[in-house]
Amino acid sequence: MRCVQCGSLKDKVLDSRSSKDGTTIRRRRECLQCTYRYTTYEQIERTELRVVKRDGAREALNREKLMSGLIKACEKRPVPMDRLDRAVEEILTDLHKDHVSEVPSAIIGGKVMDKLHQIDPVAYVRYVSVYRQFDDVNEFNGPLMFIPGSHKKGVVDAKHDLTTTSYPLWTVDNDLIRQLVQRAGGKQGGIVSPKGPAGSMILFHSCLVHASGSNLSPFNRVAVYLSLCAVSNHIRRFKRPEYIAHRDFTPIDCLPDDCLVKDYPVDLPWKDGVPATAMQTSMDEIAPLKKAA
Repeated sequence: MRCVQCGSLKDKVLDSRSSKDGTTIRRRRECLQCTYRYTTYEQIERTELRVVKRDGAREALNREKLMSGLIKACEKRPVPMDRLDRAVEEILTDLHKDHVSEVPSAIIGGKVMDKLHQIDPVAYVRYVSVYRQFDDVNEFNGPLMFIPGSHKKGVVDAKHDLTTTSYPLWTVDNDLIRQLVQRAGGKQGGIVSPKGPAGSMILFHSCLVHASGSNLSPFNRVAVYLSLCAVSNHIRRFKRPEYIAHRDFTPIDCLPDDCLVKDYPVDLPWKDGVPATAMQTSMDEIAPLKKAA
């Protein structure tokens, strides 16, 4: 085997290990000329799989690209390289078992997510935020704007604007906005607009006055907005689909502080798909919740 450092063809094998499924042998080699150490893989030649990307383009399935994604997700995490090697081989074996010539990129992404969930929860979260393509937020694609300190005023008077958009939009009186902005610093920080890369998160008080402008750029701004309310403040009518306003008013339980680095059992809503009832709406008032004894 030719040394990648000096080009010599003389080497010795220091260690050989077979993968779990027996399809790959990993060999650790040392060059006899310059003592540089490197790794080679011996594996069964598989039929080449083509990856079908989101835009319909095709490209060859690339082992190095898979490994690069796993390494990036596991950066600065206590995950040994041989575990990532094994994960890549397991993914490739599954893909060749289930697909003959082509495989959608979404299938590959799903298998990578499953493996990372087993290997390291932090790496899993990193990969999901990239794979799910939550977009970067910048000055041009309608970032959220806040008036700092406005939550201290409590719940401000707001009205529904029924003319500006196709859905009812909560608006605050312009005079009150001017007062709040002036109190927060006027032109010197009276309105702030946080920006950040995909996967970023903003936590803010629900009484903090906020808004966003139109996205006038060619860049998407896909975001997940999660609003946590007191059970006593639950919705009274199912005016919106359930994926916008959830209908389970069970109080949430806090997970332990180490929940990002350890697995805890959590009941996931809609793990078997979105039920038809989630899209049904009604103006009928729902029955009041019974108080726990």
